[in-house]
Amino acid sequence: MLPEIRFWPQEERSFLTLAVVISSEPDTDVQNYGLYRVGIAGNRSLTLNLLPGSGAGRHLEQWRSIGKTMPVAILLGADPALIFAAAAPLPPECCEDLFSAYLKRTSYQLSPCQTVPLNCPTSAQIVIEGWIDTEATLNEGPFGCYTGDYGGSNECPLVEVSALSAVLDPLIPLTLAGPLPMEDCWIAKANLEIIRARLSVDLPEISSIEMPLETAFYGIYFITTTDSLASVDELFHRMRCLDYLARIKMLILLQESDDVSETNWRGILNKIPAGQICQDPAADLEALLSNQPAKLQHDARLLETLLPRLGIVATESIPPKG
Repeated sequence: MLPEIRFWPQEERSFLTLAVVISSEPDTDVQNYGLYRVGIAGNRSLTLNLLPGSGAGRHLEQWRSIGKTMPVAILLGADPALIFAAAAPLPPECCEDLFSAYLKRTSYQLSPCQTVPLNCPTSAQIVIEGWIDTEATLNEGPFGCYTGDYGGSNECPLVEVSALSAVLDPLIPLTLAGPLPMEDCWIAKANLEIIRARLSVDLPEISSIEMPLETAFYGIYFITTTDSLASVDELFHRMRCLDYLARIKMLILLQESDDVSETNWRGILNKIPAGQICQDPAADLEALLSNQPAKLQHDARLLETLLPRLGIVATESIPPKG
């Protein structure tokens, strides 16, 4: 039933890129909704790309610790608000289904799954139920990423499918990852609104934060602050301690007069002193940007802007403490 789509030439299997995965802790009924890449590994098996520290990733460790298989439900064609909520950087105590219901101004109708102890929204186009052997993994193979390289090739949990239900003529939404800016950049832009709201509570001295579409998913942010004595290195460290900014790779501290937009951010970045830029050397953005395959390579203007700055920052910026 599922579409056999290969997005980029070196991919070895078909992927589902907007799959909402439902999981739960072993001893509670509270469900987590996450947006994870799903690979089609066989007629009855799927791979799940779960990032360490993600909701389903934490649940997997809990099920592994008690030696039991983990139930999951995979929604294809979920409500768009739920797809967004599953990818959003929400506070840990915020339930994705309640947040998406708030956005829609209406609640979801849930029904029990057939073969796993989970409940699914009845609005989904396809529901795939299955169990994860917490000790079994399969390499998902390469996947053409939004960072302009072939990522993936991770050892991923393997889902053995136990049931599948679908509406008549289901619609399966997918998003194409690749050279930025792409369509999934708008999810990142929407996520930035949530980051702004959370920062206003956690670090109120940060007065603005911006992320151009072309740098979406690279972990590059432009900020201003009301604290004239704050250093970019200190702010980088403090922001990285927040769960929703833990993957920040480059921080640019602006003057209050700097107004970053989609059209002028390159010029601003070129004139910013190196002492106002902090980057994580372990992220190796320079290598990532320099070694992009031809079909995945980003706009040459992006490379021309970022690569010279990365070279300067590597020699002049003070690495974050701690």
